[in-house]
Amino acid sequence: MNKPKRWALWLAVVLLLVHGPIGGMLTQTVVSVGSYLGVTVGSLFNHQLRADLTAINYNPFNIDVTKALSAHSITFYRGVAIYKVSMPRSGSFGAVLLDPDSDETALRHEYGHTRQLIILGPLTYLLMIGAPSYWETSHRSYYDRPWEITADLLGGVTMRQHLPTDQRRGEAYLAVSAVAGPFGYLFLLGEF
Repeated sequence: MNKPKRWALWLAVVLLLVHGPIGGMLTQTVVSVGSYLGVTVGSLFNHQLRADLTAINYNPFNIDVTKALSAHSITFYRGVAIYKVSMPRSGSFGAVLLDPDSDETALRHEYGHTRQLIILGPLTYLLMIGAPSYWETSHRSYYDRPWEITADLLGGVTMRQHLPTDQRRGEAYLAVSAVAGPFGYLFLLGEF
């Protein structure tokens, strides 16, 4: 039996790291652990960081949305770093960038995006969630897009209700993206 080519092995490793749950979990873990270690060390020198972490008892798996929203600059929610930053809209890639005036719905929605990252892996997430979300210009409601629907569902958003047909459309988009990667754009032909 021939030994597999070394390049094929490396290609398989790279594909596992950029597409799929192994790469997604690794990316999420690195961002979360790195953020927690950095913020914990920073809290030794900055009273505001210390107050933010004390409010959640230095627990990165805090499940209290109210505590996460009341933080001044950095906090954690369900293992995900939440950075309070002034920007036109919230975003996420392993950590959540949240406008200081955001509400529970925004926090839960962005947390849902971090779960999409874990499912899809970093490259597929950027192509199938990040890019269409950033360039969204259609006449439809922004939160009726399939990638936004699944962020609501995965994040536990209760303030926005989606019809069962829309939920299935969102779930199908996520499933096609998880299996087919960028070829999932074929699923979107009717979406744009």
